Amino acid sequence: MFYYLGVDGGGTKTELAAISEDGVVLQRTAGASTNPHAVSEAGAIRELLSLLRSLVDSDALRGRQLAGLCLGLSGVDLPAERRAFEDAIRAFSFDRLGRDVPFSLLSEAEISLMAAVGRPWGLLAVSGTGSIVYGVEPDGSRHRAGGWGHLLGDEGSGYSIGLRALKAVMAAYDGTMPATDMTPVLLASLSLREPPELKSYIYRPEITKADLASFAKLAIDACEAGDAVAADIVRGEAKALAATAAGLLDRRPSFLAEPVAFAGSVFRASPAFRDAFRRSLAARHPSVRFAADCAAAEPTPAEGAARLARSIYSS
Repeated sequence: MFYYLGVDGGGTKTELAAISEDGVVLQRTAGASTNPHAVSEAGAIRELLSLLRSLVDSDALRGRQLAGLCLGLSGVDLPAERRAFEDAIRAFSFDRLGRDVPFSLLSEAEISLMAAVGRPWGLLAVSGTGSIVYGVEPDGSRHRAGGWGHLLGDEGSGYSIGLRALKAVMAAYDGTMPATDMTPVLLASLSLREPPELKSYIYRPEITKADLASFAKLAIDACEAGDAVAADIVRGEAKALAATAAGLLDRRPSFLAEPVAFAGSVFRASPAFRDAFRRSLAARHPSVRFAADCAAAEPTPAEGAARLARSIYSS
């Protein structure tokens, strides 16, 4: 009996899924980031191998043989980065399994599209810790807009929403913006008494991009509860990501033939974000169509990666 393994490596966490020959999920596991720009290349590879060992040694997979592996790893773009991960996976195959297991190092877009629409091509808007818009054509050629990191871009991302939420709390304290219900929730979550204490928390050296992105939930929850300041942040970031998608459609109008799919924690968590994204993109491209809403029951990107492995490596 065979199984196929998929990996979704993100800036905040990494998820793995194993599926059977007939596509049934056999086992899942999750761990920390495997993005080399978030945790260093050595740290990312160490975490990835640890998760792979945990999964292939699980009771659920005992007696089965790994027939193929697909990995969608964020931040692994340059040839040298890809070689480092490929060498590590080959070494793992021989050391742990005693043979050369076939594998593919793919993009986040390909595995997320497989999960969202059942095929590895189309147009995908991603809003998680970071943000990007991917276009993958049926021949495998790839196009992108955004995804330049939190210093050069990441509009419409959890990081951008979280940072704007924190700035709004401080601006409300200064009286330069309206009061917001995010303030008492933020203070309580960090056990702070007054907004000025936030400065000591935020500027600690160990605070990461992922930590700031976690505050997106503060804005999303407040937006859904009717807070005007939070709503402006969430909808404004959705419009910024829609502008990124519109830019890619301007350059590659052939993607208008396929529905735009969504991926990432912000799209899943915020109906207001999804609605504002749709409305803004449709205003630029009235013929655009959209895939179904993100839903908890949908296959995860890790499952999408495993399905790609099955489609590529099944005999």
